[in-house]
Amino acid sequence: MTETPSLLRVHHDDSSAAPAAAVLARAFFEDPMFVFLAPDAEQRRRWLEVVQTAHIEFFSPEGHTYAAVNRDGEIGGAVCLIPPNRYPMRRLAKLRYELRLVLRPSPWCPPLGSLFRGAPYDPASSRMHPWAPHWYVHTLGVDPRQQGKGLGSLLMERAVELADSSGNVLYLETQNEGNLPFYQRHGLQLIGQETPHTQGPTIYGLSRQPSSPSRVSFPTSRQGTLPS
Repeated sequence: MTETPSLLRVHHDDSSAAPAAAVLARAFFEDPMFVFLAPDAEQRRRWLEVVQTAHIEFFSPEGHTYAAVNRDGEIGGAVCLIPPNRYPMRRLAKLRYELRLVLRPSPWCPPLGSLFRGAPYDPASSRMHPWAPHWYVHTLGVDPRQQGKGLGSLLMERAVELADSSGNVLYLETQNEGNLPFYQRHGLQLIGQETPHTQGPTIYGLSRQPSSPSRVSFPTSRQGTLPS
């Protein structure tokens, strides 16, 4: 048992990966986007396990995937952060990632027709990403049973700290309007919103300017360099 919550760096091949993925799966079970893509609750539960395991597998090699450990030593939340100029993925890596999510038999994956309804959200997300090099909060979630204990704030504070230390913008998206006040309390401001599907959720883009802008020269291209 610890006196205060703490952070643990997660890598896909260590013992913290599975519990971190399980926490994220529970955190996103009622997320409007996943409810839209997978209306059947049992399919959604199983698919989220696949999705969040893939997130940790693909993004933890960047070195900035963290778990929030509660006072009892249990993982209660996690975040996948992507450093500047490392997103979007290269095409081959993105294809591997997407196939990992959809090439699953039922009930481990919703019907492809349902998933294709999410296709307009990818370009919408790309349009809202800042052009300047930025830290991207790809995934952040706290187990519903662990919310209200400061774990989400601990994860967000790590993201803010990294962005400030490098002098870069911090950026994220959410499809859950109820999350906006939490992010705004951490200094993020709404920079755009779109509803790409008439029956789907709105996607909100938020960003935070660093306390000290970077003096490092970065390429202007948004082409990612994640390994293929």
